[in-house]
Amino acid sequence: MAVTIGNSVGSHDTAVSSKTLALTNNKTGVLVFVAPSDSTSGDRTVSSVTYGGDNLTKINHSDIGYERVEAWYIASARTGANNIVVTMGGACSNLDLHGMAIGGHLQTIDASKVRTTASDDPVDDSVTTVADNCYVISCAQSTNSEIDSIGGSQTQIQSTNGGWVRSSYSGAHTPAGSVTHEYDTGLSDDAAMMMVSFAPFAEEGDYNHVQGVFGEFKPVDDIALGTLTANQSQGVFGEFKPVIDSAQGAAAPGGAIKDLIGGGFILFPR
Repeated sequence: MAVTIGNSVGSHDTAVSSKTLALTNNKTGVLVFVAPSDSTSGDRTVSSVTYGGDNLTKINHSDIGYERVEAWYIASARTGANNIVVTMGGACSNLDLHGMAIGGHLQTIDASKVRTTASDDPVDDSVTTVADNCYVISCAQSTNSEIDSIGGSQTQIQSTNGGWVRSSYSGAHTPAGSVTHEYDTGLSDDAAMMMVSFAPFAEEGDYNHVQGVFGEFKPVDDIALGTLTANQSQGVFGEFKPVIDSAQGAAAPGGAIKDLIGGGFILFPR
């Protein structure tokens, strides 16, 4: 099953110590980018992130002094309409949230380097995927100006605070390898940037998986195992012949069937 990005929401608030943001989850997981910034005495510490009352896990962060981006994730989130609740360690001058529903497996994460020179405009970074058809999702918060544009391969998810904070995705990426995202301010600004990648769920009914297929299993005697009795059916070698059933469809094509999930067997004791 391919990686999919569902509903998303974004918000920007000033002088807050917590924020509640509604998101309707129409996928399996929920990813939240928390982007606090403060140049005075505010608190940029994120204490917790929940969705529908369930805790998300912090996967990494990027911090460049005044700006920070954290990524939080829950793989099996409640579906439907629920609230994202972010609690800070104290009042924060600026707080941006980008929340999104994700279908796929969290794969790799990367905290961006600090960008300090003109040669680093646009701000960019790379993450290495380890599977085909991955999607890469990123979020960046600029220091001194709005982000004018994102990389040509990226699709924007959310933009808040007049474009100072943006999130985007790209994919599917095949073959696996290095993927770069960039955020351009038109100036030599720093930016805190986080990247994560998601791999597809395993396909159902692929070559090595047969689900819900009924068939006939005839154990074969093995000198190391001895003769099978009526009540011994584990750890033996045998011949499995799938039975075609109109409700189940045809069994997997030729070759070894490595995994049988939810199948029925007829045992013939010797």
